[in-house]
Amino acid sequence: MKPVPLFLFSLPRSGSTLLQRILGAHPEIATVSEPWILLPLVYTMKNSGVCAEYNSDLLSKAITDVIQALPNGQTDYDNAIRLFAGSIYARLCQRSEKYFLDKTPRYYLIIDEIARIFPDAKFIFLFRHPLAVVSSILETYNKGKIGTYWNRIDIFEGPRLLAQGFRSFQQTYLVVQYEDLIVDAQKCIQGICDYLAIPYSDSLLEAFKQVRLRGQLGDDTGTKAYRSMAEAPLSKWKQTINSDFRKKYTLRYLDYLGAETLAAMGYHLDELKAEVRNLKTSNGSRMKDYYSIALACLYSVFEIPLMKKNIKRLLTEKHKLYIHY
Repeated sequence: MKPVPLFLFSLPRSGSTLLQRILGAHPEIATVSEPWILLPLVYTMKNSGVCAEYNSDLLSKAITDVIQALPNGQTDYDNAIRLFAGSIYARLCQRSEKYFLDKTPRYYLIIDEIARIFPDAKFIFLFRHPLAVVSSILETYNKGKIGTYWNRIDIFEGPRLLAQGFRSFQQTYLVVQYEDLIVDAQKCIQGICDYLAIPYSDSLLEAFKQVRLRGQLGDDTGTKAYRSMAEAPLSKWKQTINSDFRKKYTLRYLDYLGAETLAAMGYHLDELKAEVRNLKTSNGSRMKDYYSIALACLYSVFEIPLMKKNIKRLLTEKHKLYIHY
């Protein structure tokens, strides 16, 4: 019997790996680190957001022609994606588990498509304090520097897209707040098991410590640092906002996200801004923050990593350079 897909929609650094490990300890749930397999499949239908040697603009047009030529159009193409992904999920279920949990943070980019392709799947939305997410991204991936190129989409677009996908969602789903998971893990996991119609056991809250996710991706930071629910921090994010400049920057960031996006995630704009205003900060140096923010903007505008790859290929592999679309 093929497993039922279980999708965990969240932002990076929102506790998704912790929840994945707890659920992965259940005998009815199989999972691997981060599959990512649906992103390239869904993006064959998109005419933006991809750079490739084969010209992704032409690919999108070609796929559109194929879809239009199919007897049932989009439905046939969606069915093919579902069959392909389902066969991969089934092969990853080595003990005939009932569910395969696909936890890929940037699935927030394709929530609507996943819901359309997998109407009978199970869906969990995981939300965490947005400033805790940003702080964790900066501390984990950017050595505490406020500007970051690699995760700008997660910080600036991720919350909006996740909230947008959540508001438009039509299937039956479950919402989990990270803070609730930490404060009362038993109640939270019990609710998930009820939603999935699988038996709950208190042993899951101990067994997750032994779960090691296969794969190169995924977040190993919390796996190494926290061995119990009580050890995971809820207010550590406040340490990142340690200057007057960062406080003002954070308030502008909250306004950028907006009340509607934050409300969909379970948070109130005015309450979050009050939390930030009440923080004690110093009038420390802001030049490093200015520099890192400016550098991140330059990287984004000029796609410097792509330029570096092209230059390296030109110098080391004697390749001609081509325009990528």
